[in-house]
Amino acid sequence: MPGFAEALDTAIVRLTDEFTDLTEDSLDLGEVFAFFFSCAGELATLGQQYLDTPDVEKRRLILAALRRIYKRHNPDIPLVPEPFETLLEHLLLQQVLPAVYDFVVKRV
Repeated sequence: MPGFAEALDTAIVRLTDEFTDLTEDSLDLGEVFAFFFSCAGELATLGQQYLDTPDVEKRRLILAALRRIYKRHNPDIPLVPEPFETLLEHLLLQQVLPAVYDFVVKRV
């Protein structure tokens, strides 16, 4: 069984492809939030299989993975001019994703 970091890397590649497909035609913020909520749940479930990795480290690695998935594709948010687009992305990556992850972990 590969280590948690290796399993996470494999999941990142697959989820990045899914995110790219989702946002290929147009970007719907609701779909993006739903996608990342689903990703957080999937990665939290994956993390439960690795008992040798401390929960704090899992959280750090999973949040970094969610950010990498978003930044690898880095879609433009329609109808939102700069610098507001950057502000929205910052809120998503730094505030919303950690809150969603913490919520999902409590449910998993």
